Amino acid sequence: MCSSDLVALLRERLGSTRAIELQSRGSFDALAALLRGDCAIAGFHVADGPLGELMAKRYAEGLAGRDVLLLALADRTQGLIVAKGNPKKVKSMADLAKPGVRFINRQRGSGTRALLEFMLTAAGIDRDAIQGYDQEEITHSAVAALVAGRQADAGFGLEAAAVRFHLGFVPVATERYYLAVASSSIEREEVRAFLDAAREPAFLEAVSGLPGYRPCMTGELQTADALFGHTPAPAGAAPR
Repeated sequence: MCSSDLVALLRERLGSTRAIELQSRGSFDALAALLRGDCAIAGFHVADGPLGELMAKRYAEGLAGRDVLLLALADRTQGLIVAKGNPKKVKSMADLAKPGVRFINRQRGSGTRALLEFMLTAAGIDRDAIQGYDQEEITHSAVAALVAGRQADAGFGLEAAAVRFHLGFVPVATERYYLAVASSSIEREEVRAFLDAAREPAFLEAVSGLPGYRPCMTGELQTADALFGHTPAPAGAAPR
């Protein structure tokens, strides 16, 4: 399984008796792993607004004709993770390019990196002007840890990661987090248990207690076509 902190919460609720292995991957890499058969469940997220429309189209293209079902798990907030008290006064995307602001990025292939790059382009901000832009970490917590350790002044990630490390946070965007499940795996005991746990009121209540998260209440497995609209894709196409 490819995971995020949200999926780790689900795994924790299932306990150690379930044979579930978690791996941290970016959204596009996670879905590619699912389509290769490397995992049974993959987590990915789609931003609100124009970028979300582009990402949804890309996912629809990659999943068209594939035996995959999707479960909307939660809405969450992404933004600028900054030191406590925000001493560098990083309040907008443009402030990342200010002299003396050290930035830590997410890795290529992650949905968070795609969201960041879209927003920088939309704001007309030169990535080369951002000190540390090429320095990458593979999780939100790793980004927050470097800011907390004063190795960077700002990062881009989840509000929950900022709160966990007692940092400042500037909300920038909202998105919806999904689980993608290979239909051929749904009858496996551990997969069914995982999906059942995602629908339990106790889990939804736990999600509500996470900073920046709001649980989705539908609990329905749907196709990518139903969620994002159908876009024909060549046989064997996958998210790139």
